[in-house]
Amino acid sequence: MSQQQILSGYAVTQTQVHTLLSILSQLDRPWTGMLSGDGDTVGGAMDGGVKSAMEATAIKTCEALDRLLADPNRWTLARIDKIEDSLCGYYEAQRKSVEAQINPRPCALLRPNLFYTSGLWFAVYGEVVENRLVGVGETPEEALAEFDKHYTDSKPNSRLNNNENK
Repeated sequence: MSQQQILSGYAVTQTQVHTLLSILSQLDRPWTGMLSGDGDTVGGAMDGGVKSAMEATAIKTCEALDRLLADPNRWTLARIDKIEDSLCGYYEAQRKSVEAQINPRPCALLRPNLFYTSGLWFAVYGEVVENRLVGVGETPEEALAEFDKHYTDSKPNSRLNNNENK
């Protein structure tokens, strides 16, 4: 369910409640006072069932309003929670993106070769075994995280300077 769909659900409920209240407001106009208490007469003439129709409409409108107000799906915070979770995920991705631009990960700078073999992912940088930097994990992200850790634990300045001079 998209954020737009969630928000439109609230807009629909708001419109429905507003429409029902408007109907009730219209039924309470001054012409209802013109109806006498003795049934279907207006000023002594037959009104053709106007009073009964207005009462039936008022009852149906109140019932519809009651159903809207009693529907827990319209008033739960679950929709808002979904929006907040979505926004939190979006903001976290934004934060990581900005952080990566300001302080890029070693794997982003060095771009190690990433491959899968024997049930594990390997991130490998360097041709010569003595200078090779390797990260291993069950997922590509784990392999790259280990690669970053190994890089950080080694001499990062000399490795980056050597990489930039190539």
